[in-house]
Amino acid sequence: MHAPVLPMAFGTIIPSEAELIQNVLLPNENEHSALLEHFTGSVQFTVRARYLRDEVLADLVAENPDVARLRETIAGTTETQTRQARIQLGELIVQAFDQIRPHHAEHIVTAIQPVVQQMQQREVGQVEDVVELAVLVSSDEVKRFEDALESVASELHARIDFQLLGPQAPYDFVGIDE
Repeated sequence: MHAPVLPMAFGTIIPSEAELIQNVLLPNENEHSALLEHFTGSVQFTVRARYLRDEVLADLVAENPDVARLRETIAGTTETQTRQARIQLGELIVQAFDQIRPHHAEHIVTAIQPVVQQMQQREVGQVEDVVELAVLVSSDEVKRFEDALESVASELHARIDFQLLGPQAPYDFVGIDE
């Protein structure tokens, strides 16, 4: 039997069933019921897209003469000999990733948007991260969602690696006002 679940914060400890009922369930019964009804027939997935670093760096070297020049400057040197050039090269590479990321992220979002109920874009943490999305998908639309994601992944596979996690409990959507 499949039923919707409402996630609780990790590490939540409730000493007894009676306290769970008295302190958590009864005071929030209407809200929990509404959320359970809302999530019935839906699942959350997490989509992560990340640049394949070596492939994208090769493109950046080919497309940007400053990156190519600095790369040649530091080749065969120690960090102390070319510290400033290395810092400058790192800054140029981060800027280049920052310039291409919005286009690719929007392309991915646009491809899956028609088959998701809700979407939350999470903040990315690494320079190679393109986008991380939490998506709420109707159980009836999971196949269409997976097909849409597979389609965009096949378009971008030479430069971007995709990861799909789920189905999961709707962690990112509990508490979102409609």
